[in-house]
Amino acid sequence: MADARSARVEVRSLHRCNSDPCHAIIETAEREGCDLIVMGSHCERGFTGALIGSETMKVMTHTTRPVLVYRESERSHAGYRA
Repeated sequence: MADARSARVEVRSLHRCNSDPCHAIIETAEREGCDLIVMGSHCERGFTGALIGSETMKVMTHTTRPVLVYRESERSHAGYRA
C-alpha cells in the first residue's frame, strides 16, 4: 500500500468477517464505491485453482467492478501455509 500512496493513489484496506467471502467482498466494494477490487492468488488448489483461487474466481464472475488478481511467486511463498 505504501507504493500506491507514494504514487498518489488513494488506497484503503478493509477487513470484514462473513461466512461467504465472495458476497462480503462484492457488497463491501459496492457500499464503499470502490473503483477496483484487488485480490491475491496463492496457487495452491488443483488446475483451475493453480491459476486463480476459487474465491477470487467467484468474485470475478459475480461483480461488475474490475478485479486485479495479484499472484506472488512460489519463491516468496516458500514455507507458507495458511
